Amino acid sequence: MSNSNISADSKAITDKDVINTLIKISSLITTNRSLFEVLKAIHHYVASVIEVPNIAIAQADLSAQTLTLNYFIDEKDGSEYQGRTISIKDGLSSYVLGKGSPTLLSKNDILQLQQDGQIGSIHGSLCTSWIGVPIKHESETLGIIIVQSYNDNVLYDERDLEILAFVASNISTLLKQRQLSERELASKKALEDSLNIITEKNNEIETTLSKLKDAQHELIQKEKMASLGGLVAGIAHEINTPLGICVTGITTLEFQRKQFMAKVNTGSVSDQDFHNFMEDIQENCELIKNNSERAANLISGFKQIAVDQSSESEREINLDTYLKELVLSLNPLFKKTNHTIEIKCHQNIVVHTQPGAISQVFTNLIT
Repeated sequence: MSNSNISADSKAITDKDVINTLIKISSLITTNRSLFEVLKAIHHYVASVIEVPNIAIAQADLSAQTLTLNYFIDEKDGSEYQGRTISIKDGLSSYVLGKGSPTLLSKNDILQLQQDGQIGSIHGSLCTSWIGVPIKHESETLGIIIVQSYNDNVLYDERDLEILAFVASNISTLLKQRQLSERELASKKALEDSLNIITEKNNEIETTLSKLKDAQHELIQKEKMASLGGLVAGIAHEINTPLGICVTGITTLEFQRKQFMAKVNTGSVSDQDFHNFMEDIQENCELIKNNSERAANLISGFKQIAVDQSSESEREINLDTYLKELVLSLNPLFKKTNHTIEIKCHQNIVVHTQPGAISQVFTNLIT
Protein backbone atom coordinates (compact mmCIF):
# COMPACT_ATOMS: atom_id res chain seq x y z
CA MET A 1 0.00 0.00 0.00
CA SER A 2 1.04 3.60 -0.35
CA ASN A 3 2.15 5.35 2.78
CA SER A 4 -0.67 7.91 2.54
CA ASN A 5 -4.39 7.52 2.97
CA ILE A 6 -6.32 8.07 -0.29
CA SER A 7 -10.00 8.07 0.70
CA ALA A 8 -11.86 11.28 1.44
CA ASP A 9 -12.63 10.22 5.00
CA SER A 10 -9.02 9.02 5.54
CA LYS A 11 -10.07 5.47 6.45
CA ALA A 12 -7.44 2.76 6.00
CA ILE A 13 -7.86 0.39 3.03
CA THR A 14 -8.79 -3.08 4.27
CA ASP A 15 -8.24 -6.48 2.66
CA LYS A 16 -11.99 -6.63 2.04
CA ASP A 17 -11.79 -3.37 0.10
CA VAL A 18 -9.00 -4.78 -2.01
CA ILE A 19 -10.90 -8.02 -2.71
CA ASN A 20 -14.06 -6.12 -3.69
CA THR A 21 -12.02 -3.92 -6.00
CA LEU A 22 -10.35 -6.90 -7.66
CA ILE A 23 -13.77 -8.53 -8.17
CA LYS A 24 -15.05 -5.36 -9.87
CA ILE A 25 -11.99 -5.31 -12.12
CA SER A 26 -12.52 -8.98 -13.04
CA SER A 27 -16.12 -8.22 -14.04
CA LEU A 28 -14.91 -5.77 -16.67
CA ILE A 29 -13.31 -8.52 -18.78
CA THR A 30 -16.53 -9.55 -20.51
CA THR A 31 -17.88 -6.04 -21.13
CA ASN A 32 -18.58 -4.78 -24.64
CA ARG A 33 -17.30 -1.29 -23.88
CA SER A 34 -14.37 0.16 -25.81
CA LEU A 35 -10.84 -0.70 -24.67
CA PHE A 36 -10.22 2.88 -23.51
CA GLU A 37 -13.43 2.90 -21.43
CA VAL A 38 -12.54 -0.44 -19.82
CA LEU A 39 -9.01 0.70 -18.97
CA LYS A 40 -10.40 3.97 -17.59
CA ALA A 41 -12.75 1.97 -15.35
CA ILE A 42 -9.83 -0.22 -14.22
CA HIS A 43 -7.88 2.93 -13.33
CA HIS A 44 -10.88 4.15 -11.32
CA TYR A 45 -11.15 0.89 -9.35
CA VAL A 46 -7.38 0.65 -8.78
CA ALA A 47 -7.40 4.25 -7.51
CA SER A 48 -9.78 3.19 -4.74
CA VAL A 49 -7.09 1.01 -3.16
CA ILE A 50 -3.83 2.53 -4.48
CA GLU A 51 -3.05 6.19 -5.07
CA VAL A 52 -2.31 6.23 -8.82
CA PRO A 53 -2.42 9.73 -10.26
CA ASN A 54 0.12 8.60 -12.83
CA ILE A 55 -0.60 5.45 -14.83
CA ALA A 56 0.13 4.05 -18.28
CA ILE A 57 -1.34 0.88 -19.77
CA ALA A 58 0.27 -0.02 -23.07
CA GLN A 59 0.26 -2.84 -25.62
CA ALA A 60 3.70 -4.06 -26.66
CA ASP A 61 5.02 -5.13 -30.04
CA LEU A 62 8.37 -6.67 -29.19
CA SER A 63 9.19 -7.45 -32.81
CA ALA A 64 8.89 -3.74 -33.65
CA GLN A 65 10.15 -2.67 -30.21
CA THR A 66 7.20 -0.30 -29.72
CA LEU A 67 4.57 0.48 -27.10
CA THR A 68 1.07 1.72 -27.95
CA LEU A 69 -0.26 3.75 -25.03
CA ASN A 70 -3.92 2.68 -24.84
CA TYR A 71 -4.41 4.57 -21.58
CA PHE A 72 -2.15 7.33 -20.25
CA ILE A 73 -2.62 9.80 -17.38
CA ASP A 74 0.25 11.77 -15.83
CA GLU A 75 0.45 14.73 -13.43
CA LYS A 76 3.20 16.34 -15.51
CA ASP A 77 2.41 15.21 -19.07
CA GLY A 78 -1.39 15.05 -18.81
CA SER A 79 -2.76 12.85 -21.58
CA GLU A 80 -0.27 14.02 -24.20
CA TYR A 81 0.86 10.47 -24.99
CA GLN A 82 -2.65 8.96 -25.03
CA GLY A 83 -3.03 6.66 -28.07
CA ARG A 84 0.52 7.27 -29.30
CA THR A 85 2.98 4.56 -30.31
CA ILE A 86 6.49 5.09 -28.98
CA SER A 87 9.80 3.25 -29.13
CA ILE A 88 10.63 1.02 -26.16
CA LYS A 89 14.29 2.13 -26.31
CA ASP A 90 16.39 1.32 -23.22
CA GLY A 91 14.35 2.81 -20.38
CA LEU A 92 12.53 1.29 -17.44
CA SER A 93 9.82 -0.25 -19.65
CA SER A 94 12.46 -2.10 -21.67
CA TYR A 95 14.10 -3.26 -18.43
CA VAL A 96 10.85 -4.71 -17.00
CA LEU A 97 9.78 -6.31 -20.28
CA GLY A 98 13.18 -7.90 -20.58
CA LYS A 99 13.05 -9.09 -17.01
CA GLY A 100 9.53 -10.45 -17.54
CA SER A 101 8.28 -10.02 -13.96
CA PRO A 102 6.58 -7.33 -11.82
CA THR A 103 9.13 -4.82 -10.58
CA LEU A 104 9.01 -2.25 -7.76
CA LEU A 105 11.66 0.48 -7.85
CA SER A 106 12.53 3.44 -5.64
CA LYS A 107 14.30 6.57 -6.85
CA ASN A 108 17.60 5.15 -5.60
CA ASP A 109 16.93 1.82 -7.39
CA ILE A 110 16.37 3.68 -10.64
CA LEU A 111 19.57 5.70 -10.26
CA GLN A 112 21.52 2.53 -9.44
CA LEU A 113 20.18 0.77 -12.58
CA GLN A 114 21.26 3.74 -14.62
CA GLN A 115 24.69 3.75 -12.98
CA ASP A 116 25.07 0.02 -13.65
CA GLY A 117 24.17 0.56 -17.33
CA GLN A 118 21.04 -1.58 -17.15
CA ILE A 119 18.90 1.34 -18.33
CA GLY A 120 19.71 4.38 -20.41
CA SER A 121 18.95 8.00 -19.72
CA ILE A 122 15.80 8.80 -17.74
CA HIS A 123 13.16 10.58 -19.81
CA GLY A 124 11.19 13.28 -18.05
CA SER A 125 11.14 13.95 -14.33
CA LEU A 126 12.64 11.39 -11.98
CA CYS A 127 9.90 9.73 -9.90
CA THR A 128 10.18 8.78 -6.24
CA SER A 129 8.44 5.39 -6.58
CA TRP A 130 7.80 3.24 -9.68
CA ILE A 131 6.04 -0.02 -10.50
CA GLY A 132 6.15 -1.85 -13.82
CA VAL A 133 4.17 -5.03 -14.42
CA PRO A 134 4.37 -6.97 -17.71
CA ILE A 135 0.99 -7.96 -19.18
CA LYS A 136 1.56 -11.57 -20.24
CA HIS A 137 -0.56 -14.38 -21.64
CA GLU A 138 1.28 -17.62 -20.96
CA SER A 139 4.72 -16.92 -22.49
CA GLU A 140 3.52 -14.11 -24.78
CA THR A 141 4.13 -10.52 -23.70
CA LEU A 142 1.15 -8.36 -24.59
CA GLY A 143 1.98 -5.11 -22.84
CA ILE A 144 2.86 -3.38 -19.58
CA ILE A 145 1.26 -1.43 -16.69
CA ILE A 146 3.28 1.43 -15.24
CA VAL A 147 2.40 3.51 -12.17
CA GLN A 148 4.69 6.10 -10.68
CA SER A 149 4.69 8.72 -7.96
CA TYR A 150 6.43 12.08 -7.94
CA ASN A 151 5.40 12.61 -4.29
CA ASP A 152 7.73 11.59 -1.45
CA ASN A 153 4.63 10.86 0.63
CA VAL A 154 3.36 8.25 -1.86
CA LEU A 155 5.71 5.27 -1.90
CA TYR A 156 4.50 1.95 -3.28
CA ASP A 157 5.15 -1.39 -1.56
CA GLU A 158 4.93 -5.13 -2.26
CA ARG A 159 1.20 -5.24 -1.60
CA ASP A 160 0.64 -2.61 -4.28
CA LEU A 161 2.83 -4.69 -6.58
CA GLU A 162 0.67 -7.78 -5.97
CA ILE A 163 -2.54 -5.83 -6.66
CA LEU A 164 -1.16 -4.50 -9.95
CA ALA A 165 0.04 -7.99 -10.91
CA PHE A 166 -3.53 -9.25 -10.48
CA VAL A 167 -4.82 -6.32 -12.50
CA ALA A 168 -2.28 -7.13 -15.22
CA SER A 169 -3.53 -10.73 -15.41
CA ASN A 170 -7.08 -9.44 -15.94
CA ILE A 171 -5.93 -6.99 -18.60
CA SER A 172 -4.03 -9.86 -20.23
CA THR A 173 -7.25 -11.85 -20.52
CA LEU A 174 -9.05 -8.77 -21.86
CA LEU A 175 -6.39 -8.03 -24.49
CA LYS A 176 -6.16 -11.67 -25.56
CA GLN A 177 -9.94 -11.94 -25.91
CA ARG A 178 -10.04 -8.76 -27.98
CA GLN A 179 -7.06 -9.90 -30.02
CA LEU A 180 -8.78 -13.20 -30.79
CA SER A 181 -12.03 -11.38 -31.51
CA GLU A 182 -10.25 -9.01 -33.92
CA ARG A 183 -8.58 -11.97 -35.63
CA GLU A 184 -11.91 -13.77 -35.87
CA LEU A 185 -13.54 -10.67 -37.34
CA ALA A 186 -10.62 -10.24 -39.75
CA SER A 187 -10.85 -13.91 -40.76
CA LYS A 188 -14.62 -13.60 -41.16
CA LYS A 189 -14.17 -10.45 -43.23
CA ALA A 190 -11.50 -12.14 -45.36
CA LEU A 191 -13.77 -15.17 -45.79
CA GLU A 192 -16.71 -12.94 -46.77
CA ASP A 193 -14.47 -11.05 -49.20
CA SER A 194 -13.27 -14.35 -50.66
CA LEU A 195 -16.84 -15.63 -50.96
CA ASN A 196 -17.86 -12.39 -52.65
CA ILE A 197 -14.94 -12.72 -55.08
CA ILE A 198 -15.84 -16.38 -55.71
CA THR A 199 -19.48 -15.39 -56.29
CA GLU A 200 -18.43 -12.66 -58.71
CA LYS A 201 -16.10 -15.05 -60.53
CA ASN A 202 -18.85 -17.69 -60.68
CA ASN A 203 -21.21 -15.11 -62.14
CA GLU A 204 -18.55 -14.11 -64.68
CA ILE A 205 -17.94 -17.79 -65.53
CA GLU A 206 -21.69 -18.43 -65.88
CA THR A 207 -22.03 -15.38 -68.13
CA THR A 208 -19.03 -16.47 -70.20
CA LEU A 209 -20.35 -20.04 -70.37
CA SER A 210 -23.74 -18.75 -71.49
CA LYS A 211 -22.07 -16.66 -74.20
CA LEU A 212 -19.98 -19.65 -75.27
CA LYS A 213 -23.09 -21.83 -75.47
CA ASP A 214 -24.83 -19.18 -77.57
CA ALA A 215 -21.76 -18.92 -79.81
CA GLN A 216 -21.57 -22.71 -80.04
CA HIS A 217 -25.24 -22.91 -80.97
CA GLU A 218 -24.75 -20.20 -83.60
CA LEU A 219 -21.72 -22.01 -85.04
CA ILE A 220 -23.65 -25.28 -85.14
CA GLN A 221 -26.50 -23.58 -86.95
CA LYS A 222 -24.09 -21.99 -89.42
CA GLU A 223 -22.41 -25.35 -89.93
CA LYS A 224 -25.77 -26.97 -90.52
CA MET A 225 -26.75 -24.26 -92.97
CA ALA A 226 -23.42 -24.65 -94.77
CA SER A 227 -23.97 -28.42 -94.97
CA LEU A 228 -27.50 -27.90 -96.22
CA GLY A 229 -26.19 -25.40 -98.76
CA GLY A 230 -23.76 -28.01 -100.05
CA LEU A 231 -26.54 -30.56 -100.07
CA VAL A 232 -28.78 -28.26 -102.10
CA ALA A 233 -25.97 -27.72 -104.60
CA GLY A 234 -25.50 -31.49 -104.81
CA ILE A 235 -29.21 -32.04 -105.34
CA ALA A 236 -29.31 -29.45 -108.13
CA HIS A 237 -26.30 -31.00 -109.82
CA GLU A 238 -27.42 -34.62 -109.61
CA ILE A 239 -31.06 -34.03 -110.48
CA ASN A 240 -30.14 -31.93 -113.51
CA THR A 241 -29.07 -35.10 -115.39
CA PRO A 242 -32.26 -37.20 -115.05
CA LEU A 243 -34.46 -34.13 -115.45
CA GLY A 244 -32.51 -33.13 -118.55
CA ILE A 245 -33.05 -36.59 -119.99
CA CYS A 246 -36.78 -36.35 -119.18
CA VAL A 247 -37.01 -32.97 -120.91
CA THR A 248 -35.15 -34.35 -123.93
CA GLY A 249 -37.47 -37.39 -124.04
CA ILE A 250 -40.60 -35.26 -123.84
CA THR A 251 -39.27 -32.86 -126.48
CA THR A 252 -38.46 -35.77 -128.80
CA LEU A 253 -41.82 -37.35 -128.15
CA GLU A 254 -43.58 -34.10 -128.95
CA PHE A 255 -41.56 -33.72 -132.17
CA GLN A 256 -42.43 -37.31 -133.26
CA ARG A 257 -46.09 -36.72 -132.42
CA LYS A 258 -46.21 -33.65 -134.65
CA GLN A 259 -44.60 -35.59 -137.52
CA PHE A 260 -47.03 -38.47 -137.09
CA MET A 261 -50.05 -36.12 -136.92
CA ALA A 262 -48.89 -34.42 -140.10
CA LYS A 263 -48.97 -37.75 -141.91
CA VAL A 264 -52.34 -38.54 -140.38
CA ASN A 265 -53.74 -35.24 -141.66
CA THR A 266 -52.49 -35.99 -145.17
CA GLY A 267 -53.66 -39.60 -145.03
CA SER A 268 -50.15 -40.87 -145.77
CA VAL A 269 -49.64 -42.97 -142.60
CA SER A 270 -48.41 -46.44 -143.39
CA ASP A 271 -48.41 -49.45 -141.11
CA GLN A 272 -44.67 -49.06 -140.69
CA ASP A 273 -45.06 -45.40 -139.72
CA PHE A 274 -47.59 -46.37 -137.09
CA HIS A 275 -45.40 -49.19 -135.81
CA ASN A 276 -42.33 -46.87 -135.61
CA PHE A 277 -44.32 -44.19 -133.82
CA MET A 278 -45.54 -46.64 -131.18
CA GLU A 279 -41.97 -47.91 -130.59
CA ASP A 280 -40.70 -44.31 -130.20
CA ILE A 281 -43.48 -43.62 -127.70
CA GLN A 282 -42.59 -46.72 -125.70
CA GLU A 283 -38.86 -45.92 -125.66
CA ASN A 284 -39.36 -42.30 -124.67
CA CYS A 285 -41.92 -43.19 -122.02
CA GLU A 286 -39.56 -45.75 -120.49
CA LEU A 287 -36.73 -43.21 -120.64
CA ILE A 288 -38.85 -40.54 -118.97
CA LYS A 289 -40.19 -43.02 -116.40
CA ASN A 290 -36.73 -44.34 -115.43
CA ASN A 291 -35.19 -40.90 -115.10
CA SER A 292 -38.20 -39.56 -113.23
CA GLU A 293 -37.87 -42.43 -110.77
CA ARG A 294 -34.13 -41.75 -110.50
CA ALA A 295 -34.80 -38.05 -109.78
CA ALA A 296 -37.46 -39.00 -107.21
CA ASN A 297 -35.06 -41.41 -105.49
CA LEU A 298 -32.32 -38.77 -105.46
CA ILE A 299 -34.68 -36.21 -103.95
CA SER A 300 -35.86 -38.71 -101.35
CA GLY A 301 -32.28 -39.62 -100.39
CA PHE A 302 -31.15 -35.99 -100.30
CA LYS A 303 -34.22 -35.04 -98.30
CA GLN A 304 -33.46 -37.70 -95.71
CA ILE A 305 -29.81 -36.61 -95.49
CA ALA A 306 -30.95 -33.00 -95.03
CA VAL A 307 -33.31 -34.07 -92.24
CA ASP A 308 -30.54 -36.14 -90.62
CA GLN A 309 -28.10 -33.21 -90.60
CA SER A 310 -30.53 -31.05 -88.63
CA SER A 311 -31.76 -33.80 -86.32
CA GLU A 312 -30.38 -36.04 -83.59
CA SER A 313 -33.04 -38.73 -84.03
CA GLU A 314 -32.11 -42.39 -84.50
CA ARG A 315 -33.21 -44.76 -87.27
CA GLU A 316 -32.03 -47.77 -89.24
CA ILE A 317 -29.90 -47.16 -92.35
CA ASN A 318 -28.09 -49.25 -94.91
CA LEU A 319 -24.58 -47.91 -94.41
CA ASP A 320 -23.41 -48.50 -97.98
CA THR A 321 -26.46 -46.83 -99.54
CA TYR A 322 -26.38 -43.96 -97.06
CA LEU A 323 -22.70 -43.16 -97.64
CA LYS A 324 -23.14 -43.29 -101.42
CA GLU A 325 -26.08 -40.88 -101.20
CA LEU A 326 -24.01 -38.61 -98.95
CA VAL A 327 -21.03 -38.60 -101.30
CA LEU A 328 -23.38 -37.95 -104.20
CA SER A 329 -24.78 -34.90 -102.39
CA LEU A 330 -21.23 -33.59 -101.85
CA ASN A 331 -20.17 -34.15 -105.46
CA PRO A 332 -20.12 -30.39 -106.28
CA LEU A 333 -17.39 -29.90 -103.67
CA PHE A 334 -14.85 -32.11 -105.40
CA LYS A 335 -16.06 -32.71 -108.95
CA LYS A 336 -13.67 -30.05 -110.32
CA THR A 337 -10.69 -31.36 -108.31
CA ASN A 338 -8.32 -34.25 -108.97
CA HIS A 339 -9.91 -36.26 -106.17
CA THR A 340 -12.33 -39.14 -106.43
CA ILE A 341 -14.24 -40.79 -103.61
CA GLU A 342 -14.92 -44.50 -103.66
CA ILE A 343 -17.14 -46.21 -101.11
CA LYS A 344 -16.01 -49.71 -100.16
CA CYS A 345 -18.64 -51.09 -97.84
CA HIS A 346 -20.56 -54.34 -97.58
CA GLN A 347 -24.04 -53.82 -98.98
CA ASN A 348 -25.81 -55.62 -96.15
CA ILE A 349 -24.60 -53.58 -93.19
CA VAL A 350 -27.73 -52.19 -91.54
CA VAL A 351 -27.24 -50.14 -88.34
CA HIS A 352 -29.54 -48.39 -85.89
CA THR A 353 -27.79 -45.08 -85.28
CA GLN A 354 -27.93 -41.30 -85.55
CA PRO A 355 -27.46 -40.74 -89.29
CA GLY A 356 -26.97 -37.02 -88.73
CA ALA A 357 -23.80 -37.68 -86.75
CA ILE A 358 -22.42 -39.98 -89.49
CA SER A 359 -23.37 -37.40 -92.12
CA GLN A 360 -21.60 -34.61 -90.20
CA VAL A 361 -18.44 -36.65 -89.65
CA PHE A 362 -18.06 -37.68 -93.29
CA THR A 363 -19.03 -34.22 -94.53
CA ASN A 364 -16.28 -32.69 -92.36
CA LEU A 365 -13.74 -35.30 -93.51
CA ILE A 366 -14.55 -34.73 -97.17
CA THR A 367 -14.69 -30.94 -96.99
